[in-house]
Amino acid sequence: MVDKHEASVQLPVKDEEPPAYSRYEDEESQARYSPYCPLPSTMNAYYQWSPPKAHTFHLCGASKEERLYLIELHSGRHNHELLGRRPGLSLHNGTSIRDPVLATMGDEYERDDMIYAFKLNTIIQLPPLQPGSRGMTNETMRAAITDDRVAAFRFSLEVGVGEKMTRERFEWRKLPRSESDAKAGGFKLVRLPISSENGREGFSSVFSSAESCEVVATLGWAKGFSSLVQAFSLRLLNSGNEMGERWTLMVLMTALRIWWLHVGGKANKAVISMAEKSHNKSSAPW
Repeated sequence: MVDKHEASVQLPVKDEEPPAYSRYEDEESQARYSPYCPLPSTMNAYYQWSPPKAHTFHLCGASKEERLYLIELHSGRHNHELLGRRPGLSLHNGTSIRDPVLATMGDEYERDDMIYAFKLNTIIQLPPLQPGSRGMTNETMRAAITDDRVAAFRFSLEVGVGEKMTRERFEWRKLPRSESDAKAGGFKLVRLPISSENGREGFSSVFSSAESCEVVATLGWAKGFSSLVQAFSLRLLNSGNEMGERWTLMVLMTALRIWWLHVGGKANKAVISMAEKSHNKSSAPW
C-alpha cells in the first residue's frame, strides 16, 4: 500500500498549544475521529530505525508493505497536544506524522524526571462514543495479578450498536510459554462475563480466572532476528471481529500499551505485584 503522503516525514512541533475543538465543523470533526480505513483482523507493527523516523513505526496489515497507520512515541519530556507530559504513544489517522491523531495511550500521570515508577492505570484516549461529538473520551486499563497468579490488564468498553450497546469487560492475560501461540511470549484477550449491573464492574473487583471465557484477540511478540524489525502481531478472533470499529481501536491501543511495558520489562508479575503493594500502601483511593 502506498503512503497517503509522499512528502518526507517531518518532526512534529512539540510546544504548540492544541487547536480548540470548536474550530472544527461537524463534518471535519467526524473525519478526525473516524479511521480513514478499516482496521483489519490481523495487524502487525514494524519499526523504523533511520533518523529522524526512529521515534515512529508503522501499523500494517498482514504484510510489511501494507502500511495503514503511523504510531508515534512520546517520552513525556516535551508537551504533546493530547498527552501533555505523560509518556505514551499516539496513533495518527494515516501514514504520515502530519495526519491528525486518532487515539492515544499514556501513563496516568505526567512525567517526573526525578521519580518514575510503574503505575497500575493506563489512560486511553479514544474518539467520542457519539458520532458528531467533539473532543476525545478517556478510558482506563488497569494492571493486576489474577487469583491464579497471571499478569493481566483489564478494561471495559461499549460493544454493540445504538440502543443495544452495552459496556462489557475484557482482560488481557499473559500466555504461558507452553501454548503454541506464545513461543516468544504474548497475551490473549478474553471476554469476561457480563455482571448484573448493566455490564459494569469496578476495576477493584476480584479478577476472574477466565478459564471458560471466549478468546477475542491474541498479541504476540516476534521471534529471533524478526524482533529487530517487527514489534508485535495482533489478531482478532471469534466475536472480536464483530464488536465494532471503536472496540477494535481500543484493543489496538491497549495492545500498544502492553507492548510498551513489555519492551521496558514491566509487563510481568513481579513489576505488577510491586505496583499493587505500593498502591495498597498509598492513601489515595481507587
